[in-house]
Amino acid sequence: MSARELLADVERADAAAYAAIAKLDLPALDAAMSRLSRAADYSKLSIASGALLAALRGERGRRAALEGFVSVGAFAFATGVARVEPGAGVPLRVLAAAVAYSRIHTGVHFPGDVIAGALTGIAVARLTGWARRRR
Repeated sequence: MSARELLADVERADAAAYAAIAKLDLPALDAAMSRLSRAADYSKLSIASGALLAALRGERGRRAALEGFVSVGAFAFATGVARVEPGAGVPLRVLAAAVAYSRIHTGVHFPGDVIAGALTGIAVARLTGWARRRR
């Protein structure tokens, strides 16, 4: 199988997953995903989470929030926080996954876009953490 054929298969699978989600008729979930997606715009959820960490978890929470803010983005923020405060990373990753799904559910992104964004966010957070440690 050539790279072109593989890419075409991946694109078809991505479109099929998107179409399957778009066909769901779940008004309550539609409303919830729409609210979650809007709440996550402009990193509002990451900023609020970071503020809570800084206010409630002392010095370690402030360092975790800083690591998350330096990383930026949903999965990047959760990954950055988890490096310093692993217990806080779990609910933030769950939130990031919910936001990622909300982007697909509301028709803003294809599943492949969300997966690529999540992997990019994780990589950026790890590289940012590595660069900060080297300084």
